[in-house]
Amino acid sequence: MFACRGVFEVHRNGKPPDIYTGLQAHLSSCASPKVLGVVNKFLPKVSLSEISRLSMWPSQFHHGGVSDDNIALYFFARDVERQADGYYSYIDSRP
Repeated sequence: MFACRGVFEVHRNGKPPDIYTGLQAHLSSCASPKVLGVVNKFLPKVSLSEISRLSMWPSQFHHGGVSDDNIALYFFARDVERQADGYYSYIDSRP
């Protein structure tokens, strides 16, 4: 069961934002109860600025890696087949 549904508006490199619709968030089985409280406050459209992973990851991730315990939410397309083209175009557009 999903925790919320919505739209991502992704800003990058000073270009007009890309809009990704039909997304839904699923709670990780390792997520604390606080996560659901935060997810319930999400607006239907989440505005994101793309930055490099290395510039924002906590230092413990650089040294010890990431485990399932570090993931609170997974984001998926509501209709995977319909959204696959948009997802792959997003991944392919990354530097």
